[in-house]
Amino acid sequence: MSKVGIYINEGSLIVPIQTDLRNDALEQLQKDILKTVRETRLRGVIIDLSGVSLLDTYQAKKIFAIGKMTGLMGTVTVFTGLSAGIVVSLTDLDFDSSEVLTSINLEEGSKLLKSMKGTTARTDEGS
Repeated sequence: MSKVGIYINEGSLIVPIQTDLRNDALEQLQKDILKTVRETRLRGVIIDLSGVSLLDTYQAKKIFAIGKMTGLMGTVTVFTGLSAGIVVSLTDLDFDSSEVLTSINLEEGSKLLKSMKGTTARTDEGS
């Protein structure tokens, strides 16, 4: 289990990252998120990065890949709380943000997910 506490609130998985993550912790967090999404069949994930000051190239790719992976599972992921440092780093890395949903904070991210209710690819038919 990762050192990041994850919890479910209003049908969404909330992942508040409040510290810079080492690569091994990030790997474990990815596994925990994917396992939870699979087991709970949630339609939304919010990854709050407000406690993270910087991401290196590997970490940025890894954390935003979680959004792609959950998307393949039929779940929408919103990234919230991106600091100026992270945004500058992503821009310097020519990060393609076209497939990434972001919001200024956790509350706004939750509103965004609620507004998208029913627009995910996930279907519960036949399960």
